[in-house]
Amino acid sequence: ITATTLNSAILRAYDVTKDDRAMRDALYSAPGEAGICFDRLRKNYPRRREFGHFAVDADGLSVQLRRDLTALGFV
Repeated sequence: ITATTLNSAILRAYDVTKDDRAMRDALYSAPGEAGICFDRLRKNYPRRREFGHFAVDADGLSVQLRRDLTALGFV
């Protein structure tokens, strides 16, 4: 459960799959359009918060899992 809980906390704070999909779409865009697509992604990139911005309800979590979440920067 530890890995699942850590993974869940990380994905709730930052879902890398959204960035991955957008980057792949830009990469495989029409010939000659990749640069334009990447520039659009860069200019319109949403604000992304550090893990320390997010509070995790630690009730019922093991001491080790609390340590791991703290080490990642969650509060």
